[in-house]
Amino acid sequence: MKKTALTLLTFWALCSFAQDSIRVEYKFGTDRKSRIIQSLQKIQFATISTTDTLAKGKKLMLYRQTFSEGQLTSTDTVLRCEKKVYKITRGNDTLNYTVDICDRLKFKSQWQEYEIHFATKFIKDSIRLILDYPSLSTDEIIAGSESYLFRALQKTDKEQAFYIPTNHWVPILAFTPPMKVSSSANSYCLIDGETPEQFYTKHGILHYYIYYLRIE
Repeated sequence: MKKTALTLLTFWALCSFAQDSIRVEYKFGTDRKSRIIQSLQKIQFATISTTDTLAKGKKLMLYRQTFSEGQLTSTDTVLRCEKKVYKITRGNDTLNYTVDICDRLKFKSQWQEYEIHFATKFIKDSIRLILDYPSLSTDEIIAGSESYLFRALQKTDKEQAFYIPTNHWVPILAFTPPMKVSSSANSYCLIDGETPEQFYTKHGILHYYIYYLRIE
């Protein structure tokens, strides 16, 4: 009886873990044509995607940390879960238009896939960053150079997929310049799989961004 109860408890625990983990994929557009176009236009693309039915009805939220010389300098909530009121003027009338951000961040039941697109373009001495959700987008200017690239922070399978637990902030992307391996060569490879703090302490990368994802 005790053995049966223990077996059932173990099975329940495993099932609970599986149900609380969402399958997410990276999409970087790394084919030859995409790389050429991105290089010519000085743009970068990265996509976080899920088709996991367990994610339906849940919100996918992001926040960003900025590091300088290994120190955390700022934490920015990309989109707060709140209601925003916008004033719209039509003739002599002013209307209030309310946008429920929480609802816009949800994976709708009728959708087959949920994607968040990260797109950047280098402009003079800064970077224009667009984050595109299925129902809304943000557009801002951040510090950086054309050498910055998006790098995966989670180990993936052959389909570029990984699992993250619900209700936890998980680091998913770094937006960073390369490390110097010689006077004439740079490398992004050595930062894969390392913690954000190590980018500076191990490789001397002075400035970079880390994006976290939370599904709840």
